Amino acid sequence: MNALTDKEFLEFFESFNERTYEEIKKGKSIIHKCYDSITELSRSDSYPYDALITNPFPMYGLDWMVKSSDKWDDYNLPKSVDALFVKKSNEGNLVLHVIEFKFIKDESKKTKLNNLYMNIIEKNNRYMLNKSKSDLDKKEKRCFDNDFVNDFKEIKNAYIDEIENSLQLKPYEAIYIALPKLYEEYCEKNNRTKKDFRGYLSNMEKYYWVCLDSGSPNGSNVHAQAQQFERYYKRMEPVIFVKAVAKNKKDFEVDLKDHILSNIYAEG
Repeated sequence: MNALTDKEFLEFFESFNERTYEEIKKGKSIIHKCYDSITELSRSDSYPYDALITNPFPMYGLDWMVKSSDKWDDYNLPKSVDALFVKKSNEGNLVLHVIEFKFIKDESKKTKLNNLYMNIIEKNNRYMLNKSKSDLDKKEKRCFDNDFVNDFKEIKNAYIDEIENSLQLKPYEAIYIALPKLYEEYCEKNNRTKKDFRGYLSNMEKYYWVCLDSGSPNGSNVHAQAQQFERYYKRMEPVIFVKAVAKNKKDFEVDLKDHILSNIYAEG
């Protein structure tokens, strides 16, 4: 299979410049652009649809690229990411920035399970310490039996947080499933000879950025979750990405200006 050129790679992306995807939400039609501002691509998918980052710079929205494709039905869509941006490095090579914007709750479901488990253990410990006291509160006499505690612990340990699992799968499926299939469709619809797209994508310099925000002024858990995700993403370096990081909103905005959009950034 012939090698893909930089020009052909860019032409594939540019084929999405005018493409849109119509989403029907609560009976209303919403038109999403596959090539849109960071502001629009970073909006929450639930009301009030706030934007995580306010920036007019345009990027490609892989979510809408995938949903506008005929390659998948609505029940078998690959995991994708919110934004893709291609730029030239200082050496003149094309670089792909893969970006995910995620609003998270201050406390994840996994954290809630862990806290609930610790509350059960503490309650049992209090019961064992106080069971001989006559003035023990009736509520404190309610002790969870060992079978229940063990079953709960097993479920807690096996539970995979939906957001955590999604953020782990997204970069893999975006790179190895979504983009190659979209390229395949692009060649079929435009009568182009298929080139070695996967090989080109594997060899190019790629960066993965996850921007996390709780949408609240407290956001105490955002930093902790960012660190947790980043420990996992380090395993992708340098096999898939040159750099893979998770940042809170403030830190991501610094990277957006200083690294992702460096040399081309202009205040909007």
